[in-house]
Amino acid sequence: MKIRIPRLATLYVALIPLVVLPTPAGKIGAVDLLLPFALISILTYRSRQITIPETFLAFFGFFAFLATIFNIQLGVAPPSALMIVRVLAIFLPLVAVLGQTKFDDDDLWALTKVFLVSGGLALIIGIVMHHLGIQVRDDQQRNWYGNGLGQSLRAGGLLGNTGGFGHLASVWGVVCAGVLLLRGKFRFAAAVLALALYATYISTSRAAFIHITVSLLFFLPIIFGGRRLISALVALPILGLGGFYWALGVDLSPQAIFALRRLDVLNVTGETLFFKTARFDNWANYLGYIFEHPLLGIGFKNTENMIGTPGDNSFVTIALELGVICGILYAAFWIWLALRFKRAEGARSLVGMAVVFGEIAHAMTLDTHTLWISTPAALLFIAALIRTTPQNSSHVPARSQNTEWLPPSARTPSYASRSPTAAE
Repeated sequence: MKIRIPRLATLYVALIPLVVLPTPAGKIGAVDLLLPFALISILTYRSRQITIPETFLAFFGFFAFLATIFNIQLGVAPPSALMIVRVLAIFLPLVAVLGQTKFDDDDLWALTKVFLVSGGLALIIGIVMHHLGIQVRDDQQRNWYGNGLGQSLRAGGLLGNTGGFGHLASVWGVVCAGVLLLRGKFRFAAAVLALALYATYISTSRAAFIHITVSLLFFLPIIFGGRRLISALVALPILGLGGFYWALGVDLSPQAIFALRRLDVLNVTGETLFFKTARFDNWANYLGYIFEHPLLGIGFKNTENMIGTPGDNSFVTIALELGVICGILYAAFWIWLALRFKRAEGARSLVGMAVVFGEIAHAMTLDTHTLWISTPAALLFIAALIRTTPQNSSHVPARSQNTEWLPPSARTPSYASRSPTAAE
C-alpha cells in the first residue's frame, strides 16, 4: 500500500510531543519509531525535485556521517557517536513535506489542529506534573535559591528535560499561534501564547523565553496593522514593565522570584540571573578546539566528555563536533530559510520568519539539533509554511483570494495570500 506523506506528517505532529519510551539504551521517541517509514516514503514515493534546503541537508548528512565514522576509527569519539543518525532523523519531517507534490492550506490547517491537541496536551501534562512535584528522572534540573531558601524542580515535561520542555513550549506556541493568526483567530492565538509563556515560566528556560520574544516581534505587524502598530510598540513594553513591577510588589514565593530573576533580561529586579551563565565563556573556549580540529571535529556528542561542558549553541557545537564544513552547511540551511520567507509577502511571510528566527535564536543558546521531542515539529511546520507561502510574484491565482487565511488587519493588497510558485 502506498504511503502518503500527509499521513506520515500527521503521525509526526501527533506523536512527537507525547511519545517518550524508556529502553535499556535510553529514551526513544516518535522520530526513532517513524524513521524507517520516513525513509521508505522519501526514497520510494518522492515526486518533486530536490530543493535548496534539502541540498544543504544532504551534504550536511554526508559529511557528518563521514566525520563520525573517522572519529570513531581514530578513537577520538566513542561508538555512541553513531547517534548522529538521530540528528538526521530529526530533519526528515522537513524533507517529507518538501518532497510531496500536493500540499496546500488544507494540509497545513489539518496538521496545525493535530499539533494543537498533541502539543497542548503535552504541555498541560508537564504543567500538572510540575505542580504535583513529579520528578521524571533523578537528575532533573532544579532552581537553587541559596540563603537557606531551598530549591525546587524546574518543569521538564514527559522527558524530564527543562530545555526540551521549554523548546516544545516555544515551538508549539509560535507555530500554532502563527497559523491561527493567519486564519483570523486572534483570541485562540492569544490563549495558545499564554499557555506557552506559562510553560516557559515554570521551566525558567531562558532560551525558550528568547525564542518566544523574537517570534512575537514578527507577529506584531499582523496583530496591530497600520497605525495601531506604533501604539502597540509603545504600549506593550510599558504594560510588560508594569506587570513585572506589580509581580515584584506582591508577596511571591522564592520559586516565583527566582524564576522572574532568571527571565529578567532588563534587570528590573536589580539582581537579574539572565546573563549569569557559563555559556558565553564556553563558546569562546570552544573556538580554540574548532581551530585544532577543523576538518573532522572532536566527535559527535563528545563536547561534554572532552571539554567538560555542554555545547548550548547548535551552530558552535556542530562546527566543534563535526567539523567546519558541517558548521557552514548547517548555518547556510538556516540562512536560506530566513531569506526564503523574507522574499515572500504579507502575513504568511511574517509567520514564516517568526518560526525561523525564533528557532535560530533558540539554536544560539541550546543544542536544538538534538532535541528529538520538539525540533522535528518545528522543521515540519517550516516546510509546510514554505509550501504554502509563495515568493514575490506578479501572478495571484484565484485560490489565493480566500481571505479566511488572513486576519482583518492583513486583508489588504500588501498582505495578499498567494499560492506557492514552483521555485522553492
